[in-house]
Amino acid sequence: MAYEYRVVPVMVRVKNPQYTPETASELAGQVQEVIDQAVKEGWEFYRVDTIDVAEAPGCFNPTGKGPRIPFHQAVFRRERP
Repeated sequence: MAYEYRVVPVMVRVKNPQYTPETASELAGQVQEVIDQAVKEGWEFYRVDTIDVAEAPGCFNPTGKGPRIPFHQAVFRRERP
């Protein structure tokens, strides 16, 4: 079985940066919206991945060895026709 894949960035924003049950619920709701939209378009939710992105060298980061920023993405798939 062959699949095609779609990768969607997951960017969430919260009012309270402290991890509380309300914050967890707010985050889950935003991720659920991303998943629901893709499912409506015929995609099957496959997984969420996190990759680390390094800032390129520049005047504020001359070596390029600054902090790595996590980048979250939802991966969807569907069978190829």
